[in-house]
Amino acid sequence: AASTFNPSAPFGGLLGLEFLGATVNGQISSQRASRCHALGIPSNFESLVIKAVPHGGVSSPATSAARTHPHLVHQVVAAAEHAFGSGLDAALLIAAALLLWAGWEGQMPLMVPMCGAGTLAIEAAWIAMRRAPNLTRRFPFQAWPCMPARRWQGALDKAAAMRREAAVPIHASDLDAAVLAAAKANAGQAGVLEAIDFSLADALTLEPVAEHGLIVCNPPYGLRLNHDGLYARLGQLLGERFGGWQRIVLAPDERSERALGLPVGDRLSFRHGGRRIQALSLA
Repeated sequence: AASTFNPSAPFGGLLGLEFLGATVNGQISSQRASRCHALGIPSNFESLVIKAVPHGGVSSPATSAARTHPHLVHQVVAAAEHAFGSGLDAALLIAAALLLWAGWEGQMPLMVPMCGAGTLAIEAAWIAMRRAPNLTRRFPFQAWPCMPARRWQGALDKAAAMRREAAVPIHASDLDAAVLAAAKANAGQAGVLEAIDFSLADALTLEPVAEHGLIVCNPPYGLRLNHDGLYARLGQLLGERFGGWQRIVLAPDERSERALGLPVGDRLSFRHGGRRIQALSLA
């Protein structure tokens, strides 16, 4: 239900309705489009959230809109967290938002050092395979008398038929064997274990797997961690070995950003784990 006190609630509710409408009916009605306009959502941004799934990709105008209106990407993440809970689900949603913000559609190699639970690699595999999100989720509206089961099943079948094999390599690594095992388990549960190349490796010794690609680094951080040294060495690695790559680093504060020692071309701010995080796209 919409709340005048929480802008992410009506935004999230609207997008939920729009997703169902786009999937079941194949179009967005003029009435709903006017509601998007009333909330201040640019028309070209609608395709980033609404059309990406049923159409199996992200259009270039949507990518441009995401960079032009990063606050809307944050609203999408906040609304999704509110709707679907926290933990792994929220991390997966944030991972998807980061990849969409970066413009990654499975068109170039991806490296995810310090992969943790594997959420970035899992979402990347789903994007590369054109796997519709929430494909196996059961929604309350499915029990409504006005929703014929065959109609919804038809929409699910159409979404499932979009799936394809990932055409680019996705590499995920971590220095901790137990963490890597958990990431593999998560990938197996998500049905994308075969699409991801997992390896036990120190992020600071990595070499590029191709001449060009995207590398996303999410270093460990916390209130009791002194991570300046790690960010300095990471900045040196990215500057010396990944000059031809698109590089994104998550940083918890300005000190970490300065420690990288590399210019930032673009940034996306969001909250995760109770902290304000900056996604830095290095120039």
